[in-house]
Amino acid sequence: MATTTYESVARVSDTNPQWLPNFSATTWVPLRWVQMNAPSYHPDPRAEDAASQLVEHVTSDGEVIEIVTRSAMRLGALRHRSVYIVVLDGMGNLLIHRRAPWKDIYANAWDLAFGGICDPGETWIEAGRRELSEEAGIYADLIDCGPASFEAPDVALIARIYACHHTGPFVFDDGEVTATRWLALDQLEDFVAANEVPTDSAALITSHLINSLQRP
Repeated sequence: MATTTYESVARVSDTNPQWLPNFSATTWVPLRWVQMNAPSYHPDPRAEDAASQLVEHVTSDGEVIEIVTRSAMRLGALRHRSVYIVVLDGMGNLLIHRRAPWKDIYANAWDLAFGGICDPGETWIEAGRRELSEEAGIYADLIDCGPASFEAPDVALIARIYACHHTGPFVFDDGEVTATRWLALDQLEDFVAANEVPTDSAALITSHLINSLQRP
């Protein structure tokens, strides 16, 4: 399967919407066409770097089909492996964060978990520790909350969900996080209903992790 690099495709939400009135914000279109019709388009270098990341395209059982670029995975909505790490303070609060505007999906949304896509050959726990360090600048013992899966028109993934207890300080050096706040767990459902939250994070964290933590 041929891969498509970031240099050949662009997301409509990365452009000035007035140039692309007939597309949804998450549609991917040929970059050459965008440059002709939206001359103000300038991709963030960090987005370009992320787009070249190698990703495992996997079956629903986790068997690797092929290695593709992240941009090709997004373009084809290919199933991949991701980890989610929920940070709790031990007093009933969840650390949520706002995603950077250059993220290739759910830009500027409030996310309920840190995490991301596993590198090829990386174990679940290795990916969880790496993502927590990169995105939040912390190291912590991870509680394995089990496997999960999610599928929607623009994303398909299998996942492992982790939780940890930490009160900081947190460091957000990689630029993927633009704001944070503590959210009481009993306010989580209302927050998700009232704010833009990634659909995968909203579905997996609220239904899978929070329910498991609240069991007697």
